[in-house]
Amino acid sequence: MLVRSVFLGIQMILALSVGASNMLYGKDLVEAINETYTQEAPYEAPPQKEVDQAQQLFYSLFTLPNVETDATAWDSLGFEIQKIGNLILIQEKQTAQTGKGVYVFNTLKPSSLVIEAPHRPSDKHTSSIAAHLMEEGLFLAGAWNTVHRKKADLAKEDLSYFNAFTSAFGQAFPDGTILQLHGFDEEIHDLEADIILSATISNPPPLFYDYKTCLQKLPAVVLSYPESVNVLGGTKNINAKKFREVAKKGLFLHIEMGLPFRERLLNDQVLRHNFMDCSQAKNK
Repeated sequence: MLVRSVFLGIQMILALSVGASNMLYGKDLVEAINETYTQEAPYEAPPQKEVDQAQQLFYSLFTLPNVETDATAWDSLGFEIQKIGNLILIQEKQTAQTGKGVYVFNTLKPSSLVIEAPHRPSDKHTSSIAAHLMEEGLFLAGAWNTVHRKKADLAKEDLSYFNAFTSAFGQAFPDGTILQLHGFDEEIHDLEADIILSATISNPPPLFYDYKTCLQKLPAVVLSYPESVNVLGGTKNINAKKFREVAKKGLFLHIEMGLPFRERLLNDQVLRHNFMDCSQAKNK
């Protein structure tokens, strides 16, 4: 326990030092990501050829995140790029806002972990939690929606840059892990749980249960689909489907969280660190 505590302490110090170097023109990543959401912009599904082009560009960043990015190619898709510290921020140009999403890459390439938040602001705090975890932790990349899910649910759209990002990660890291954050209403679903955990399939791999065990030690009340609950399993999640098509040994974690737990995670950096540490289960 002492060795583990020392190890966690060192990881926390490293995470804090990395986060401090990633100020985006005086803003932290949470603020920078939150500013990319717009209520006014419509959603326009990109044509397949643009999704394919974006997937190739994302793949290049996943495999060589410190490479000089092809700004011209991204510009042709309506994106602009900022490189700040060890982060690459890819966001829609203000003149081309069509719900493309916003994406961040860590050029230090610390892991084969990705975090996604496709439902802001309806899934309250998930966007900020994902940004905090990206800034503080060992995630290679992150993705966020930029329009409301009523205009486009990026977890269920067939053609999207979100899918391009997810598929590119699966190609680059066929045994990688995606954490996709969601929020559920405990009263509507009549569930007494902090987290509903799903791999979006009926037969999760053993690693899924290792992750569940770790989350329970946070502590948190964790129910898993389909073992202990038959709702909120994300079985129609297109991102998960696209990921599995190319990442046969990968793990897609659909993480539904109740509001009280989301609030704890938002405000407690130590809890976020322990939450993030669980995603390293396969390396332990």
